[in-house]
Amino acid sequence: MLTNGFYQPKNFVIYMNLKTFEIDSFKLRIPTDKATNLSDTLNQYVEEITINTNTGAVVKEKSKLLKDFVVEEEGFTTKYELRNFINPTNNKESIEYYLIKITSKHLRNRYFEGITKDNINLVYESIQNQKILDLSFEDFINSYATDVDFQKLHYNNSYQDFLEVIRKANTYNKRHTKLHHLDTTNRKDNQGFQFSDRNQSTLTAPYIKYYNKEKQIKSNKQGGMNEFYNLHLKQYESEIKNLYRIEYTMKDLRMLKKYGLSGSNKLIDLLNIPNEIKEGVAKDIFAIYTEKPIQQIRTAPTKLNKNEKVALIIKDYATRLGYSYFQIEEHIKNLGLGYRVEKKLLEDIKIVDFEDEENTLNQKLEKNNYIEGLLKEIGFY
Repeated sequence: MLTNGFYQPKNFVIYMNLKTFEIDSFKLRIPTDKATNLSDTLNQYVEEITINTNTGAVVKEKSKLLKDFVVEEEGFTTKYELRNFINPTNNKESIEYYLIKITSKHLRNRYFEGITKDNINLVYESIQNQKILDLSFEDFINSYATDVDFQKLHYNNSYQDFLEVIRKANTYNKRHTKLHHLDTTNRKDNQGFQFSDRNQSTLTAPYIKYYNKEKQIKSNKQGGMNEFYNLHLKQYESEIKNLYRIEYTMKDLRMLKKYGLSGSNKLIDLLNIPNEIKEGVAKDIFAIYTEKPIQQIRTAPTKLNKNEKVALIIKDYATRLGYSYFQIEEHIKNLGLGYRVEKKLLEDIKIVDFEDEENTLNQKLEKNNYIEGLLKEIGFY
């Protein structure tokens, strides 16, 4: 059942967001004077020991200052770092920050909502409960976010036909970099496509990815979510079939400004971006890699043969004018098409099995319309 764009399974109160682009992950940059380090490891000296595995003897000992630390819990990880960055107002000095890699997995059983201004408090509480850093909620939402992933979920029952439209629209040629080329994957545990690369993306070649979320959820391999799913999302078991996700990455403030998302990369400002703007960015990114304007797919991916085109004429007349089959034939005789054209057209109509051809045509047009709807949902149109 759909409720205001959210999916609500029977006897289940948590919503799956199928309507809007929301934040999936980001790196939060917090000035060290805004947070207290509670960890007995982060920014602490630890002993690093090298042992000969054959003899068990200690070969080397040294102290090491730990500048990063990973918390593993409940099927997901959170990485904390301590880093220095150049002061934007004075490039001769640096400022020390804590970095936290945050994902929507902090929402646990509300993972499919994405991170929003309505549930960001749950993410904050989850970070606080890890007891690595302590900071106020106000400082948390007013810290700066980079490497921000925006995502949207939808269902796709015709992936291969859907992919073929993307493939045909791709404008890659030798004048472009390999980042502009459509990169596809189709394995048991991973299916999808992407443009650009997360680590190498640029202002002119931003990273965008579409993939099978059901396969990722069920995978135990690196990048899979099976452990997290079994702990937090089992109640969605019947709801993840043919579930796909589109996501794109905004690396920094420059990219956020270029694509018109926000003039600020404070977390609170990113949470308040209107959805129509986030959808517009997906369209702008796809436009970099595909034809402009993108052709409508009324006759693609399925091309109609001659008889099907005749059937299409019949269907158009029948549905628009309310004519019967014999009324259509009479109407064509009165169009003044010329003897040869009229004779050939009527011969084609006579050999068409009207019912079967119409049913076949309807199915193909219905699939085309379905795929067109999917493409609009992800921002391709």
